[in-house]
Amino acid sequence: MDNRRIAEGIAFHGKHQGQFLLSEALPVARKLLEWLRGSKDVHHLSLAGSLRRWKEVVRNIDLIASSKDALRVMDHFVAFEGVADVLTRGETRTSVRLQSGLQADLRVVSGRQFPFMLVFFTGSEEHNAALRRIAQKQGLTLSELGIFPESASPSCKNEKEVYAALGLPCVPPELRENAGELERDRLPSLIGFDSLKGVFHTHSDWSDGTASIEAMAGKARSMGLRYMGLSDHSKAASYAKGLDEARLRKQMEEVRRLNGTWDDFRVLQGLECDILPNGDLDLDPALLQELDFLIGSVHSHFEMSEQEMTERVCKSLNNNNLDILGHPTGRLLLSREGYKINLDRVIGTARDCGKIIELNAYPNRLDLDAAHCRRAREQGVMLSINPDAHSTGDLENVEYGLGTARRAGLEAKDVLNTRPLEEVLAILKD
Repeated sequence: MDNRRIAEGIAFHGKHQGQFLLSEALPVARKLLEWLRGSKDVHHLSLAGSLRRWKEVVRNIDLIASSKDALRVMDHFVAFEGVADVLTRGETRTSVRLQSGLQADLRVVSGRQFPFMLVFFTGSEEHNAALRRIAQKQGLTLSELGIFPESASPSCKNEKEVYAALGLPCVPPELRENAGELERDRLPSLIGFDSLKGVFHTHSDWSDGTASIEAMAGKARSMGLRYMGLSDHSKAASYAKGLDEARLRKQMEEVRRLNGTWDDFRVLQGLECDILPNGDLDLDPALLQELDFLIGSVHSHFEMSEQEMTERVCKSLNNNNLDILGHPTGRLLLSREGYKINLDRVIGTARDCGKIIELNAYPNRLDLDAAHCRRAREQGVMLSINPDAHSTGDLENVEYGLGTARRAGLEAKDVLNTRPLEEVLAILKD
């Protein structure tokens, strides 16, 4: 590795020091919430901050509670088994360092202050600033303690009533980024966390997965899903035991056999096919035509220039066999920047070719990000929320993808796999 790459690696690490993946912080935060609910002195309780907005990476856990005895709640908070060190402790705020390295901050306020505090500390800062400007135009002052004069908000019992006091609809936490959400005539009906009817982009032990096709399908079925798109790697991914034509045909036979055992679930035969450096797909085109679907992904030659990489990906999108573009930037959060690529041109090409773009829900990918998912939706490009599952547990990654989809303002109609099997098959065939 040359000195330039070493320097870039050091700079990247320094830039992200003290940050944690959403998937690292959220399970801990949920345990803290469960612990705090065990205190009889806690009346209202909520997650706040960037975690409540489902940001991809976070620095800490923010919690807001209401109580008539804040000190007793603080005592209960610091007794959580995961606390390694108490950083600060006061009458209304306590901060601890957890064994994971995460910092958790708890604020305890009165019942009347709770909805205002929750709005303020859910943020973002830019969204809060915009809210304050709206209040000022009405001759009001908005803070984490209330709207003043108090006669303007005599009975705000929840966040919806706080927004209503300013003449606004209640903005879902995921949209609070000052990206136009306070100026819309209609807020989107965000995709629900239970909206998916199936998943694509799953790997089995035929390539680099850890579970059999049957085990992966059994897990998906137990989650209430009705179909699972199997997409092991193609032969170019030799490091992942990628399938050549002969092994793919054998797998197709196995999938047909398994599909004969269920009447309420189906495994769709697919492949995650490498997009080769020249933009071609890695396998016999005639065989690829026999698949239910095909994901095309870049797994090599990340050092290409932006123009070269963009040409490479756009050429693949023009291939009739490709249905879904996988993890479009190749980024690995807190580990690796994505390759250089003109996403606006890629999204435009996907639109022109009628192709689907993946929102890869693997926690260290979340690729596309929310901003480009929003851009794809505005261009009329359909997205698919895929777990990139290499184990049965990885199928639950879809939760993180759904969080990102909500940050992008996506509705169920914008996402391929919210649809029933028959409709999905018709879209893929088209």
